[in-house]
Amino acid sequence: MNTQLCRLLAVGVAASIASACSSLPETVPELTSARMKVNELNTEPLALQVAGDDLDEARTQLGIAEEVYEDDGDIEILEHHAYMAATHAEIGLQRIAEETAREELRSSEACAAAFCSKRERAKPKQQKGAPTKPSRQHSVLPKSSRRVKRLAASY
Repeated sequence: MNTQLCRLLAVGVAASIASACSSLPETVPELTSARMKVNELNTEPLALQVAGDDLDEARTQLGIAEEVYEDDGDIEILEHHAYMAATHAEIGLQRIAEETAREELRSSEACAAAFCSKRERAKPKQQKGAPTKPSRQHSVLPKSSRRVKRLAASY
């Protein structure tokens, strides 16, 4: 009886160890985060034009992570590929943000150039040889120094 109990106990312990080692948790936060990042990149309108390679690599890495999860593979391998997928997606999102900022800069420069050009066309053109208006010059001296100069000049 004692031998049977030991065998049963040993089989139970071995089964629980084997099931604990081979199964993955219900949810893996790294995989969930990677799915969200790749989906975010995938929904960006400029993703294919600006970050096509990053999107492809993120999808590939996410696919590998999904396979490891479905096959109850090693958690470290799953986390690695999920991390790589999220990282490639984040890089792609940053490339899109950079391109958007560059486009905004180009647009504002073009707008400023158009404004300056319009302002230059609106200025009245001076004829050659025509006297120019003297510009008002402001003294850089403080008011008290200017008063002293005026008083000195009047004596």
